[in-house]
Amino acid sequence: SGENQHWHDLGIEHASLPSSETSPNGVGIRIRQGNQTSVFERLNIRNNTVGIHCRQVVGADLNNYVFSTAFRNLKIGRFTRGAMDLSSTNASNTGCTISNIYVENWNVYQVSKLTAIFGFTFENFDEIECEQLNCEWGIYSRAVEFASCRNASLNGLHIEGFEVNSSFAGLIQVIGTNSRVIELAGISLRSNIVDIART
Repeated sequence: SGENQHWHDLGIEHASLPSSETSPNGVGIRIRQGNQTSVFERLNIRNNTVGIHCRQVVGADLNNYVFSTAFRNLKIGRFTRGAMDLSSTNASNTGCTISNIYVENWNVYQVSKLTAIFGFTFENFDEIECEQLNCEWGIYSRAVEFASCRNASLNGLHIEGFEVNSSFAGLIQVIGTNSRVIELAGISLRSNIVDIART
């Protein structure tokens, strides 16, 4: 938690993929009780439950939020739940930019894929701008989720080597009665399996 932080040019990983942990345990970066006016850039995050985690945990971490923060030029790989989970329940996330994020979930490179729930989850945001998100090479329920977001934009989404792990899964999910003005543009798909019956 805090403000005016600058995380850059680091490799962050556990020695191996967490097998029995659930988030918030086993995460790469955990944002707790607020983060503002910070920058996270040029990071390589591996072997986690969630690469970057800002989600309220029952009984702890009251008012988790992130605002006026930039996440850019990140590579996140080998995770059991998801790559980025920027969510808030009792407070609102606002004014963040997410750009050039590469997510892949290989178990053994070019041999086998790991299963996770999502690539990216953004929840309870007022104003979030995403540019060039890459969700690749894994088995997922969804690539990107916007939940109860207002004024969110996603320009440049690349999905490659993506396999769904359940019937009727969506690549992009927009949910919540408060979701408004979600702009999507520039989506490319390559080498994906989007029908579980065809695997």
